[in-house]
Amino acid sequence: MIKLTIKQLIAATEDDPSALQKFFQCPKPTTVSWANRKLISSVNEEIRLYNEHRVEICKQYGVLDNKTNRFVFPSPEVEQQFGKEIAALQGQGIELAGQPVKISDLGGHLSEIDLTLLEPFIVD
Repeated sequence: MIKLTIKQLIAATEDDPSALQKFFQCPKPTTVSWANRKLISSVNEEIRLYNEHRVEICKQYGVLDNKTNRFVFPSPEVEQQFGKEIAALQGQGIELAGQPVKISDLGGHLSEIDLTLLEPFIVD
């Protein structure tokens, strides 16, 4: 299992292409790539669950502005409470199906920033 926080998972999946996309696209031994299928499914499921909870919290504290497709909060205090709830959600620990990949099995090139974001997914 790969243990990390939701915040770490989000950070690894931000940007296009994300650090996690680059990780999955790196050439690896076939056995490692085969094993990563479960990891990909697990990542997708955790992101889906996070987004569902995030939207619920947004609806609880804000109102959707149809023009901008963003939630607007009625006051700074409400927005601050929203921020606390989101931070608590992102701070939750999760376990992803799969095992960290040995850095020696990564045939591609990842930047230092990517490697930092991918730390839970890689072992020495």
